[in-house]
Amino acid sequence: MSEQTVLNVSSLPKIAVILCAYTEERWNDLVEAVSSVEAGTVKPDQIIIVIDHNRLMFERASTTFANAIVLENAYAKGLSGARNTGILAADAQLIGFLDDDAAAAPDWLEKLSRVMIENPNVLGVSGWVLPAWLSPRPRWFPDEFNWVVGCTHRGVPTKRAEIRNLIGASMLIRCSVFETVGGFRTEIGRVGAIPLGCEETELCIRARQNIPGGVFMIEPAAVISHKVPAKRARWSYFQSRCYAEGVSKAVVAGYVGSKDALSAERAHAFKTLPLGVLRGITDGLRGDLSGFKRVSAVIAGFFITALGYLRGKRVQNPLTNADTDDQRPLRILMVSARYYPLTGGTETHVYEVSRRLAADGHDVTVLTTDAQGDLPSHETAAGVKIIRVKAYPRGRDYYFAPGMLSVIAAGKWDVVHLQGYHTLVAPIAMFAAWVSRKPFAVTFHSGGHSSSVRTRARRLQRMLLRPLFSRAAQLIGVSHFEADFFAESLGFDRSRFEVIPNGSHLPSLETPITVDSQPLIVSSGRLERYKGHHHVIAALPHVLQERSDVRLRIVGSGPYEATLRSLAHELGVEDRVEIRAIPSGNRQGMAELLSRSSLVVLFSEYEAHPVAVMEALSLKRPVLVADTSGLHELAQQGWVSALPIDCTPDQLAAAIIRQIDQPLSPVDVTLPTWEGCAAALLLVYRKIAH
Repeated sequence: MSEQTVLNVSSLPKIAVILCAYTEERWNDLVEAVSSVEAGTVKPDQIIIVIDHNRLMFERASTTFANAIVLENAYAKGLSGARNTGILAADAQLIGFLDDDAAAAPDWLEKLSRVMIENPNVLGVSGWVLPAWLSPRPRWFPDEFNWVVGCTHRGVPTKRAEIRNLIGASMLIRCSVFETVGGFRTEIGRVGAIPLGCEETELCIRARQNIPGGVFMIEPAAVISHKVPAKRARWSYFQSRCYAEGVSKAVVAGYVGSKDALSAERAHAFKTLPLGVLRGITDGLRGDLSGFKRVSAVIAGFFITALGYLRGKRVQNPLTNADTDDQRPLRILMVSARYYPLTGGTETHVYEVSRRLAADGHDVTVLTTDAQGDLPSHETAAGVKIIRVKAYPRGRDYYFAPGMLSVIAAGKWDVVHLQGYHTLVAPIAMFAAWVSRKPFAVTFHSGGHSSSVRTRARRLQRMLLRPLFSRAAQLIGVSHFEADFFAESLGFDRSRFEVIPNGSHLPSLETPITVDSQPLIVSSGRLERYKGHHHVIAALPHVLQERSDVRLRIVGSGPYEATLRSLAHELGVEDRVEIRAIPSGNRQGMAELLSRSSLVVLFSEYEAHPVAVMEALSLKRPVLVADTSGLHELAQQGWVSALPIDCTPDQLAAAIIRQIDQPLSPVDVTLPTWEGCAAALLLVYRKIAH
């Protein structure tokens, strides 16, 4: 296809364009950016707007952009997480990215997509990014450093050519890239106004290292204009951005190796910048005295960036703080009413993040209870120290554990993290941390309860705990639903909450397991009434009328087991129902069971961000849930199918049969990881410890 050939728009692959925004200060810019995409000669099949942890802006965008998909960032705050959220929602072969303070030329998307169509080896393409200065461009500002303000700098090819990495403000990437190598790393990249970056650099290098023959291109004919506000035209911003770029490059080098991470920078440093110095000197000698200032800026920018790189290489995690002392290993105490070998969502969360933080060199202790009196009081597992204290009354789930007071108060902890608020562990832990003046964080890990009395008492419980919650240095929800719910019910400002979702991880199988020829339904979770296993049993006779070969496996243990067995017997389906727990340490067994299943059902009354669902999705199993609580949020993201909690057994049966015959199995989902969860928690710990 020649450059003059008219592009056949009807034959284009499906395209989605993602715009990420975090502040209403740039609202008008966002409106202009969206309008520029809508006015293009090639119109995308989807425009996806992701709002980065700004609830008011999300609500405003939802009502303003009627023709767009508007989402909230499902990950930790930052551009990488926002982009990954948009990728998950995209139903397209090509995914474009445009900054919220940029405006695309009418043929921007047409020019980019042409490059992708002409050459199937092109993994992604960037356009030309022109600076739109909102104040006069400083005469000292060198073209070689246009990257400082997110624009194309001198030295980038001016004709279509191969490049190492794309420019984040203007990109079009094949969806298959994300399917193959994953999304943008949330550990790096810009967070709000903090001038870090390089997340697209790391992605492009990772893609080239893992996709043989794949290349990235620059298409200068695809133009956008990128606004440069007056504050970014200052020398102070120039310095901070150069330093942050050096730090970011050091992080990228840690992931992909310094050879690939610095390949373009070497050419820029030893070819483009020397020419820039000569150009500035020449301009100065010809009477343009600002040329000498540009020479100074080039030299200073080079050394500041190099200093940032060296600093980034020297510290363990340069993105968390600028001071070496703040890179030291932390003494972290996680407090949880229950812990392994006991099972549950909170227990899994604490186990997964604690062992990752310990592996990263931190001194991690889990303080928990022993309500049965049959577990060791001290042990170490997976590098994590475990302290168990007696809980009263024995065998009950109140978990009154006064022994925690001395452990928390006397220990030299940098940060105390309360994991879960339901039991009497919560007031003891928060009070002990407060009186001993230790910074503490709270992750709510809210859930349901089979007792209607206990459920109704939760509101009173939250109000009684409110004074202690108000002392927390950080409040954390595992979903936007949970953060919104507690902000409203406690009367706290939503900005006090971070959202750090659960990860998803099951061991890989040495031998691939196929789905059973006889459909297997899995309902996983503790055997409590609110978990909804009885709904699935009640629907099973209706399912068997259509599919007589269906089987149901209920995975879990708990006080509701006898009732569930009795119900199966009454309905005459006990021969099609198996109720059996999988030991907590047998993650391989859970992976094998889910891999064989045709459908995973969680018809629970209340879940904040269920680990069971995340594990099923990690194995690409279709999931059917009740349209309640945090499950509704997963359905909104298109990850699961949902049905009203008050549906009839035959309605649930019909939905189960539909999922077995035509499963919704999102294959392009980039799920939150436990690594990302641990990294996000570490940022919180460093912030509140500091």
